[in-house]
Amino acid sequence: MKMSMEAKNKIVIMALAVFMAISLTACSGRSGWPIFGGPNYQGEDDTPFTSKAHTGLYGLVLKFTNSNPPRTVYYSGPGTPFDVILEMRNRGAEDVIGGYIYLSGYDRNIIEPGVIGHSDFPNVPIRFDLEGVTNFNPEGGYTTIEFQNTIQRWPEGVDQYEPNFRVSACYEYRTIANPVVCIDPHPYSALEEKKVCRVRNIAMAGGQGAPIEVSSIEEEATESFVYFRIHVKNSQTRGVVYDPLRVDYNPDGPSCPFNLQYQDINKIYYYPPVFTGSGDYNPTLVECKPGDPIPGENGGVRYPVRLVDNRAIIYCKYSIPSTLNEVYQTPLSIIFDYGYLDYEEQKISIRNVADG
Repeated sequence: MKMSMEAKNKIVIMALAVFMAISLTACSGRSGWPIFGGPNYQGEDDTPFTSKAHTGLYGLVLKFTNSNPPRTVYYSGPGTPFDVILEMRNRGAEDVIGGYIYLSGYDRNIIEPGVIGHSDFPNVPIRFDLEGVTNFNPEGGYTTIEFQNTIQRWPEGVDQYEPNFRVSACYEYRTIANPVVCIDPHPYSALEEKKVCRVRNIAMAGGQGAPIEVSSIEEEATESFVYFRIHVKNSQTRGVVYDPLRVDYNPDGPSCPFNLQYQDINKIYYYPPVFTGSGDYNPTLVECKPGDPIPGENGGVRYPVRLVDNRAIIYCKYSIPSTLNEVYQTPLSIIFDYGYLDYEEQKISIRNVADG
């Protein structure tokens, strides 16, 4: 039986309506992923951008581009050029202010380095600032640095020279951890199963958007005091943590990366943890150890502590107010300051093909 023209028109109109409905749903960003961006991107609706900035185990991430530096360079005579291009991204939650870069590992009697935009290099390091991860910049700040090197002379009798080029980034960084802990003025009461929270250990896998992380917290309590053992570690096996007081931009010879001493390495500073959300119900700090306090920000104090095998434990004791009876949860703010050294390196083979 043949279909009438009127029936065909109805089918076409219905198909167009279904297609338009699907297209509008996809464009709204409410169903599935939109065309631009990823799962955290928000389209034209009123939902704000979101990003877990204080998650992850990195600060700066350095990387040479695939072909710069080249694995093999051919010296054809004085003035032979080759470039080294560094990509640098701040994958952590803190801004880098006043960090600096060095290129080293080669003989400057053979290779004369230069950097685009830095006419005084290599007499001073290259200084930089780089934004950290934010809700509106979930990838973190990004920049490139191009080293324009020139082979000006060649040592007599040498057929091949293989320097190990290393780029070192020295910068000051901060870790902020805010674990939610339980404050219980009656930890041994009979209503243990009915409380809104329990005093217990807290695992903190995944980091806080920085290379120094709080990996776990042990909590114990009596009716008068609450105790915390805070476990800290350097999560990057290559990165070197050092005293932030040695992050000095000094043209005459900065401490990092060439003049760090044994007493500078693995030294960080922590502020006594504070209860940020509990108002007048704050337990009062009795003591934190190890370390002797020195002046910190905003009239506060901070304590030095040294990492051993990239780890440290901080002990803090707090007095619970005698008037406090309720059980509640609250964030415990823990802040660490430190200097950090990241580096990237690559060996280059330079072969002599010059005449004579």
